[in-house]
Amino acid sequence: MKWLWLPGLRIALLRHVDARRLYVVAHDGRLPAQQSDIPVPLPDDPFTGKPFRYEVSRPAVHLRGAAPSAVKQDPTYHVHYEVTFRR
Repeated sequence: MKWLWLPGLRIALLRHVDARRLYVVAHDGRLPAQQSDIPVPLPDDPFTGKPFRYEVSRPAVHLRGAAPSAVKQDPTYHVHYEVTFRR
């Protein structure tokens, strides 16, 4: 039942996606350069307890969750969201 963690991971990542969407709307289309630019509290990666990996690659942002060490080889746990914002 290792898959039980996936919904929590995906929900946490989607909260990050939505926070970035709100940031882009409030800042005339600019993407946040780093996670600390987001003014609302966001969840950490439930597997590591650390912030999600975040990378800006204009016009997209990439958010990645870490796989738990017990299932590092399972691609199911390598969750990656690439989000493109358009005006």
